[in-house]
Amino acid sequence: MKSVLSIAAIVSSLCGFSAIAFGEADKIFDEYVAALKDGQWEKAESYWVGEEITKSKLLGIEYIGYPAKYDCASPLTLHLDNIKSGLLSLDIDKPKIINDKATIDIRVYSQNDTIAYTYHAINTKSGWRLCSSLYAETRGWKVISKDYLRIHYADSSLLNNYAIDIANEFIESTGKTLGISAEKMKAIKRVGIDYYLANEQQIKSLTGFATKGMANFQYDAIITQYLPHPHEIVHLLINYDLQKLPLYTAPFIQEGLAVYLGGRWGKSAPAIFYFGEINLSLDMAKLSDMLTYSGFHGQIGSQDIAYAYAGLLSKYLIETYGMEKYKQLYRELSGSNSKIMAYSESDVKAQIETLYGVTWVDLEKGATDMARQYEYCGIKPVRRMEWDDPPIIDDSLFSIFLSITGNTYHFIIKGKKDLARGTILFKQRDIKIGKAYRSRLFAEQVQLMSYNGETYGIPFGPDEIGLYDYRTNTLLAKYVLGFSPSPDYWDQQNKTISFSLDKRLLDGEIPDYRLTVIPKK
Repeated sequence: MKSVLSIAAIVSSLCGFSAIAFGEADKIFDEYVAALKDGQWEKAESYWVGEEITKSKLLGIEYIGYPAKYDCASPLTLHLDNIKSGLLSLDIDKPKIINDKATIDIRVYSQNDTIAYTYHAINTKSGWRLCSSLYAETRGWKVISKDYLRIHYADSSLLNNYAIDIANEFIESTGKTLGISAEKMKAIKRVGIDYYLANEQQIKSLTGFATKGMANFQYDAIITQYLPHPHEIVHLLINYDLQKLPLYTAPFIQEGLAVYLGGRWGKSAPAIFYFGEINLSLDMAKLSDMLTYSGFHGQIGSQDIAYAYAGLLSKYLIETYGMEKYKQLYRELSGSNSKIMAYSESDVKAQIETLYGVTWVDLEKGATDMARQYEYCGIKPVRRMEWDDPPIIDDSLFSIFLSITGNTYHFIIKGKKDLARGTILFKQRDIKIGKAYRSRLFAEQVQLMSYNGETYGIPFGPDEIGLYDYRTNTLLAKYVLGFSPSPDYWDQQNKTISFSLDKRLLDGEIPDYRLTVIPKK
């Protein structure tokens, strides 16, 4: 029974967060539960805010076995059959009412485990109605619509025009990659994807826990701390493409697709693949270690490894055998919670081998060989070179030299006093992000000044270096000396860092930017 209950914590991740409700003083929630138990789905919907029910159906996505999609993250609906049979028990607390909002706590439990959950409601002109925490908490937020997105926000410092455009471009390109028809893409644009942009405190209120962001499967929405959040957008778009599917999917294929197309949590896909290649080369874990539910979420040893491996395997399968076959595998590895939890490593391997007509050994070798292209990720150590051109930056702490060869920038950073630690800042001369925007990532990396429209940053030091886009708060390129040791990167005697950067990672050319260097505090 414990295994049955524990999946709900994961489903609140898959579905986004707790979709929540309470009702007419004490009565409306009891009546909602009764309607669910009786299978009276239309009646159950009547206890919710009508706008929420409409939103949950706009994109036409259905989850097999869960007619109450708007409440698909709740243990009440997830374990309804077991509650009806008496296998699980349900406790309902008295409502807590503050002004026109109410919450009601429930517990679904057995002898071995308990899942606590909170429902929300608001007092409308028609009386109390159940609603999601999104609806209850964001009614007063500002809304801006553009192309595919309807962005809800209360903190304007999180919003910037460039990131909105990038998010819409990503939706467009990912739709094509997945094979979504032009007509279906137009349908998304007509109804819009609700995108809730929240700060750290707000997102805890909306989701119930600390997170950088997640897809909400109840209302086909995104809740996140930053724009864009391509990983979560992929989760919605693949469900939209498949239209009718089970609620649960094997995590290695569900997350692998999202990593391959959208990276993860502020890291581009190549940056994640770089980390994955390092772990493969060090034999920290095998690709097969993340094929099962328990392997992906624990036995592999690290979620960072699991996501990186899943992304690499998905990349290999899609680029070698095509997206349509991958989507077939996605469907085949979707099902009930018990089915996904029960898959053994041999079960998954057999299913993959049958579909692709290739042994797992050959697939694993192919994916591992492909991963070697990510031995470096946009930044490489290079042997120190000398040239006659003056430094592009020369101050009391650093001299920075630059040369260009084809698609490569070659940098030398010389520290004049202490260890060479700091950040090279790139600022576009024509800023198009909006005056109110403040980069969260910039604030973490640069303590000696406030954000003022900087585009990129290269934090550097003797041990590692990276390229970050402050407009999207994304890691684009990375080199870690401890992972890929090279005598060419750091010259301790001369306090010199030497590296190359793929110039295609930057918008435009370096002369398009104002460069400054800020020492590390």
